[in-house]
Amino acid sequence: MTKSDTLNLKKDTLGITITTVAQTLQNSTGIIDGMLGSMSDRNFGITYGSFYAQCALLVASPSFGANPIVDSIVLSLAFDLPYGPCTKPVNISVYELNQDMLATSTYYTSSSFQVKTPPIGYLRNYIPNLADSTYVYAEGGYEAPQLRINLTKAFGYKLLNADSTILSNDSAFLSYFKGIYVTTSGPVGNGMMLCNLSSSLSKITVFYRTSDSGDSIENPFNFPIAGITVNHFDNSYNGTPVNSALQNPNTNNQKVFLQGGCGTEAKILINLDSLPKNIGINKAELILAESQPDSQYTVPISLSLLRIDDAGIGQNVDDVSSSNFGGYLQADTVGGVVVNRYHFNISLYMQKLVQGIYNNKGLYLAIPSPNSTPARVVLANPPVANKTYRTYLTVTYTKL
Repeated sequence: MTKSDTLNLKKDTLGITITTVAQTLQNSTGIIDGMLGSMSDRNFGITYGSFYAQCALLVASPSFGANPIVDSIVLSLAFDLPYGPCTKPVNISVYELNQDMLATSTYYTSSSFQVKTPPIGYLRNYIPNLADSTYVYAEGGYEAPQLRINLTKAFGYKLLNADSTILSNDSAFLSYFKGIYVTTSGPVGNGMMLCNLSSSLSKITVFYRTSDSGDSIENPFNFPIAGITVNHFDNSYNGTPVNSALQNPNTNNQKVFLQGGCGTEAKILINLDSLPKNIGINKAELILAESQPDSQYTVPISLSLLRIDDAGIGQNVDDVSSSNFGGYLQADTVGGVVVNRYHFNISLYMQKLVQGIYNNKGLYLAIPSPNSTPARVVLANPPVANKTYRTYLTVTYTKL
C-alpha cells in the first residue's frame, strides 16, 4: 500500500516473510561469563548450560614445603546477574578435563571435551544465594556472592605434589592439569547462574599445612581461572512449538522464536516488488512485536540484525553504526493496546538493496551475544489484518 504526503514523499509497507531457523555455529572461545544451570519452558523446551575452563599458575615454581598436608581444596566462582529466578535446586558436578584445549583452535557452543571420572567435586540440591555476600572463613571476612564447591583432597594432592618441572611454567602445568568442566544434572532448574570467570574470586584454592615445620596454620595457594574458557549448551525441543517451527521452515508461522545458546534465530525475507527501481530511501523501519510477556524469563532489551551475504553468512547491516539504528525494546500503544516492540532503522541497508549493491538474500534476527546467554523471546507474526501485533517494514522514499 503506497501513499503520498505533502513533501512528495511516498510510503510503502512492504511484505515480509519471517521464519524460525536453527542458529548457525557460535564461537564460544574466550567467554567471560560461564553458563551454569538448566531451565524449561513450554516454548523452548529444556536447556542445559555448562562450561569448560583452564586454570593457571599464579607464580612459577611455587614451593609447598616437604610433604604438604591438604586441609581442603575449593573451587570458587563469582556470580554475575543470573538469567531466570534460579530458585529450583540443581545438582552441580566438577570434572577434571582429560583433553587439551588448544589456543590455536576455535571452539563453539556445541563443542565438548573428554573428562576424567568420577567428578572431583559436587553439590546436591543447590540453590544459589545471588544477592548476599559470602563469609569465607579461610579468608577472614565477607566476599561478593559466589559459588563454592569443595573438591577432593586427592585432587589437591595432585596439584601440590606435582613435579617441579610441571610447576615451572603454565605450558607444562596445562599438560598436567588441563582444566575443569562444571555442569548440572538431575532435576531441571529454572534459570542459569552466570559465573564471572574473569573475576579474581574465580579460582581453585588449596589450603595446606607443611609437615616439615609442624606448622598448624593453613596456607592458601590459588590457581586462578585463566586461559581458554568455553560455554556449552544443550537444547531439547521435543514436543515444543520451536520444534514445529523448525520442522516447517518454509511456513510464515504466526510466532517466531529467538533463543541464545546456539538455539534459534529468525530469517527475514523482504518483498521488493512494490517499490520503484530508481528511488532514494528516506527511512526504512522494521518493527517486530513481542507475542506475550514472560513472567519467568525476561526478554532481551535489544536484538541483533544482520544482512545475509551471498554465502549465507550474517554480516553487520550498514546502519548498525548509526545512532538511530535502534533494535531496542520499547512499549508502544497500538490501537489502545500497549505492545512491546523492537524497532530497527535500516535505511542505508535498504538503499543498497534497491540499488542492487546487495542481493536480496534476507536478514538474520538473533539474540545478542548468543554464546553467553540463554535469553529467549517469542515474536508475534499474525496475519496482516492484525494491525496490533503484526510484523512489518515501512519504507519512506523519494523518486529520483
